[in-house]
Amino acid sequence: MTQITLNTLSSEIKDMDAAYSASGGDAAVLHNHDLASLVISGNKVLNANGIEGIVLEPQETEHGVDVKLTIRKGYKIPHPVHLCFGLIPEDGLQEINMNFVAEEDSAVELLAHCTFPNAVKIIHRMEAQMHVGKNASLKYTEIHFHGPHGGAQVIPKAHVKIEEGGSYFNNFSLISGRVGVLEFDYDVDAEKDSVCEMITKVYGKKKMTK
Repeated sequence: MTQITLNTLSSEIKDMDAAYSASGGDAAVLHNHDLASLVISGNKVLNANGIEGIVLEPQETEHGVDVKLTIRKGYKIPHPVHLCFGLIPEDGLQEINMNFVAEEDSAVELLAHCTFPNAVKIIHRMEAQMHVGKNASLKYTEIHFHGPHGGAQVIPKAHVKIEEGGSYFNNFSLISGRVGVLEFDYDVDAEKDSVCEMITKVYGKKKMTK
């Protein structure tokens, strides 16, 4: 288990709580140590809380954070793992590298809110390796909020490997705020009797100006 808790009264944590709420989340879950959670602002890990059955290993980098998250063999995590990635300033770069592993016969739901409430010139790059073990289940729900200015450029890449009998469900939504630029690059390697379902919902609003 990993647990990192910084001063909850800090202005940065308050700002991320507000941004998390703006993206549709309940900020209280990020401070509940009975639930697994991870909060990243830019390249800072503001909170990382692991629970039994989960190994959570974040590492800060120059422009973001590398995250390794493992669900141990046979563990069925009863509540979602809450993730919050974001940038509060109007401009900046965030690079998130994720390595998520659901070991054999495990089950987990990851609920991620990605929020850029003031984005005028923001770049968010995400590269993910998702490995779903034999007869394991991984559900990844990702909710984005890009603010009113349309100034976010979001570039997610993911490679998903699903072993025999495993299942992977991905649900991406961006239904409030302005999109900006969004580029997906996902590929899936699915073995015998596995299931993969990927759904994306994005609302476009207003014409971008240059």
